[in-house]
Amino acid sequence: MCSSGRTNRSYLLLKDLHLQDSSPSGPRLKRHFRQADRDQNHRLNRQEANRIPWISRNFNALDGDRDGSVTLEELWNHQRSLAPPQRLP
Repeated sequence: MCSSGRTNRSYLLLKDLHLQDSSPSGPRLKRHFRQADRDQNHRLNRQEANRIPWISRNFNALDGDRDGSVTLEELWNHQRSLAPPQRLP
C-alpha cells in the first residue's frame, strides 16, 4: 500500500470531500462522479448512481431537491450535514 492510501477503492472517505469556494472539491469524489455520469450532464440519475454503490444505496437521502438526480453539490451538502458542528475558539 502506498503512503497516500488506497488508490483503487470503490468507496469514498470523508477526506475525499473538501470545501473550496463553497463547492465540492474532493478529487476522488469528482473523478468517481465524472466516471459515473455517462451523459455528462453533471447529475447522476438512478441508473448512473448504480456505478457508485454508496450513492445508489443512499440515493433518496442524497437527492436533496427530489428531482430524481444527485449532483456534486447535493453530495457535499449531505456530507456537511453529517459533520459535527464546528466550535468557535
